[in-house]
Amino acid sequence: MKKLLISGYRSYELNIFNQTDPKYLYLRKFLEKRIIRFIEEGVEWFVIGGQLGVELWAGEIILELQEDYPNVHLAIILPYTSFEENWNETNQELFKRVTHQADYVNFSSNKDYDSPSQLKGNQVFMIRNTEGAFLVYDRMNEASSDGKPKYLYNLIELYQEQSEYSLELASFDEIEFFIHEYIENYGEIEN
Repeated sequence: MKKLLISGYRSYELNIFNQTDPKYLYLRKFLEKRIIRFIEEGVEWFVIGGQLGVELWAGEIILELQEDYPNVHLAIILPYTSFEENWNETNQELFKRVTHQADYVNFSSNKDYDSPSQLKGNQVFMIRNTEGAFLVYDRMNEASSDGKPKYLYNLIELYQEQSEYSLELASFDEIEFFIHEYIENYGEIEN
């Protein structure tokens, strides 16, 4: 697999509202470990949709890892123009930092937002142009199973009925296990 879609919960769905939150720091370590594993398995292109949360955090990590893995690339496929214009200043800065350093940025719809179909169309486009996906999505946790990643997960399941497409999920239990193991081996992360 050379092209992998990465997505998952939005920051607000995880109750992470700043980068000093310990949950953010551990989740970032978890994502970094998984991304490195994907790189070592042969992934060359990581594709995200530019959403706040898992997608942009993964984008930051991929850009940082390019120093050690120069053959790894980041593509951002945005669902429409002016995607981030209603975000607060901090989130817009993160978005600009990641998009300006990405290897490829484009839109699946070349106009401003006008309907939810642009979001679905963006997800379909990214699925069709990757060979697999990694989602931070806990489909077994009822409280979180209605989050935004559910729509992408459902589309991938439909796509898998017609095509061979790899899907790897990261559950809350898996992330929690990683955090406990990390603290046991390295101690707590300090801000």
